[in-house]
Amino acid sequence: MKTSADIAADPTTADHAVSAPAASKTGSKEPALWAVLLIFWGAFAAAIAMTALLNPDMFIRQDPDSLMRMVQVHDLLAGQGWFDLMQHRLDPPEGALMHWSRLIDAPIATLVALGDLVGIGERLALIAWPLLLLLALMAGVALSATALAGRAAAVPALILSLVFLDPLLFFFPGTIDHHNAQYALTALMLAMALRLDRGVIYGVLLGCGLALMLAIGLEMIPYVAVFSAIAAMRWAMAGLSTRAIAAFGLAFAAAPAALYAGSGSREAAFVCDALSWAMAAPAAVAGLGLTALALALHRTQAMALRLAGLGVLGATIVAALLAIAPDCLSGPYGKLSAELRAVWLDTVLEALPIAGYAARRPVAAIATLGPPIVALAVALVRVWNGPAERRVAWGVPLTLLATALALSFYQVRTLPYANVAAIAVLGAWLAELAARYGMTTLRSRAALPVLAGFLVACPITHVGLGWAATEALAAATDGRLAPPERPTAPKAQTAGLSNAERECLDPASARLLARVPQGRLLTPVFFGPSALLMSPHDVIAGPYHRSGQAILDASYATHKPPHQARAIIDRRAVDYVAICATSRESAVASDKAPEGLLARLLAGATPTWLEAVETTEKTQLRLWRVTELRGPQP
Repeated sequence: MKTSADIAADPTTADHAVSAPAASKTGSKEPALWAVLLIFWGAFAAAIAMTALLNPDMFIRQDPDSLMRMVQVHDLLAGQGWFDLMQHRLDPPEGALMHWSRLIDAPIATLVALGDLVGIGERLALIAWPLLLLLALMAGVALSATALAGRAAAVPALILSLVFLDPLLFFFPGTIDHHNAQYALTALMLAMALRLDRGVIYGVLLGCGLALMLAIGLEMIPYVAVFSAIAAMRWAMAGLSTRAIAAFGLAFAAAPAALYAGSGSREAAFVCDALSWAMAAPAAVAGLGLTALALALHRTQAMALRLAGLGVLGATIVAALLAIAPDCLSGPYGKLSAELRAVWLDTVLEALPIAGYAARRPVAAIATLGPPIVALAVALVRVWNGPAERRVAWGVPLTLLATALALSFYQVRTLPYANVAAIAVLGAWLAELAARYGMTTLRSRAALPVLAGFLVACPITHVGLGWAATEALAAATDGRLAPPERPTAPKAQTAGLSNAERECLDPASARLLARVPQGRLLTPVFFGPSALLMSPHDVIAGPYHRSGQAILDASYATHKPPHQARAIIDRRAVDYVAICATSRESAVASDKAPEGLLARLLAGATPTWLEAVETTEKTQLRLWRVTELRGPQP
């Protein structure tokens, strides 16, 4: 078996053979892959954890989903039932049934409880949980890269995982929503899909992992479908044994139902925006059907027959979905009204299509798109011109990349998944370049092509290119095609403020909310989770689609003129109005609706039916008490 050095020295094999996993087998002195992984992760995690402990404010930001997750964790620790996913203080008086999974709440709650034992409370969870998920992400990309290009690909992939800000920023302290867990699972499932032909255990792990993806969030349906299709097609092309595909099928059939039964809301048995029987039953049909096909056709290698069987199975899955929950064919947001989309969903950056996102943030769009496009080109070349025995392997990340990039034309929230796959592909590519040119040290001339490849792969290069292109376009058109400026609070108002103070997440803001008796609080929509976390008050709305009318009410109440806002406040029996004066949300609302209640309040024009709650503490939170309405009001 040739080593990487042998291949580099042999011009007849240097271009291709390094793609084989066994091609970079090295001597016994090389540290094990797990040791290299722990070294990279440990050094980075220690630096981040120390920074978070010494300067907690550095990682504080207005992240509604992470704040809402901690609200759910607090409620769980306070005794709320495991299967009770109602957020009773949101959208009063009925409350809001959340579509999130307890499977994320549980480990965070465990870390909070451990933190209480050592005196740091939830800070342990806020630091440790994202970093533990980062370890899973790094393990996934390292395993994926080594499956593509051998052991030498591990180090480049690990380096890239720490310079790709998308998705790395989702693994910083304080980010405890479910997105980082999904990115880590995507990397791990890519590694499992690349190893399906190596043993039954990988089929079981892939089936269970895909079910876990569904349980955490149904935005993963496209990627679950991709990995499932990859497994089925590899079997159809006689690339997988009957045992391997049957193991995958059985695991995927059983795991979604088990996860729903063990963690799902009993009040949402057939919903389309969370794991329910509407998804678990078709998954069981898919898994059991694939297993039955594998067992029935295990004696034939006829690809046409196997493909025909998969076609029939696909039709059966669709029929099962139509019979059980036909509404789910329109997706998790299928029931959103056009009004709610316009007022709320179309203002969420991650829910924009790539064209809309690029118009608002062109540099970020180029930086996020650039590396996956490079990785797509690399994977395409390997599938087109690579050794026949490696084309199937390279086709796995190629399919994932193509899917995530294509879906970005619908919503840009898919691009982090493209970047996860890109890290593995580009890590393998850099390892191939190093072997091809015989690079041994960074000082050798052979290092120049590898360093050039690293620059092409690195997101910071694309940031520079995006910035230069945007500035050049703006200069050439006298600013007519420049990206729109994002409204912000006046600099004089935010000078010297910490992140927590600027976003009204500081103790002084919490104490202001505690000055008044418990009641119903009207806030801008995205500040709702902050108020829930910092106070015992009920909050009218947060950015969660199941409470669509509450979102509309909160948006209209803050954007409409005071006399129109008052009607909503009366109907909702609001006791207090709270606004963070320096938040971006408030700046955007003031810019968009200068005559709205929010803008008028921040300008000092307080209606007579509101009374300011005074405080002597330094806080950017503004709080008003709703007083008795007497006659027509301005």
